[in-house]
Amino acid sequence: EAYSHFQKFSSAYWMLGKIIICVTAFSNIISFIIYGSGKLHVDIWLPFSLKNPFVHLTVMSWRIWMSSNLVLVHYGYDLNLDSIITILAMEFDILRNELKEVLNNCETKMENLKPVIVQHNVLIDLSSRLQKIYSPLFLYNFVESSFVMCLSAFEIITTDKVSRPVFIVTLMTVSIQIL
Repeated sequence: EAYSHFQKFSSAYWMLGKIIICVTAFSNIISFIIYGSGKLHVDIWLPFSLKNPFVHLTVMSWRIWMSSNLVLVHYGYDLNLDSIITILAMEFDILRNELKEVLNNCETKMENLKPVIVQHNVLIDLSSRLQKIYSPLFLYNFVESSFVMCLSAFEIITTDKVSRPVFIVTLMTVSIQIL
């Protein structure tokens, strides 16, 4: 059950990542075709003109590359955390089955329970260590996602209609990630 959850999560998250990369790439291309010049989604100052198609293509490719890397980093982090939690849940399921087996045996002795108790203590210790490691990362991820949500909402309000899908997808993705 835990493994099927992990497979569903990783497949859905990977699909979401591909959608984000495609929306970012295609919206840049559509924007270039519509405006015919180097207009980016966000008004920023650059030390060179984007009217040259080669320069615009280079900047656009760089933005797509950076967005893709950001999506993949978040994907890797979340997938790593979900795999650790899945393994831990499977270990607790195995321990539960062993405990049932020991308790269903009419001749249960304390020596049969000791390995189960030791394994339970090891899993509890591992859980508390993981909580100490990942708690600051959860806080950082929440704060960063909240900041990105605010910026995306601002960009949705201030950008043109062609650029809005990028920020809408970003806002939805970050909202899903926080949940």
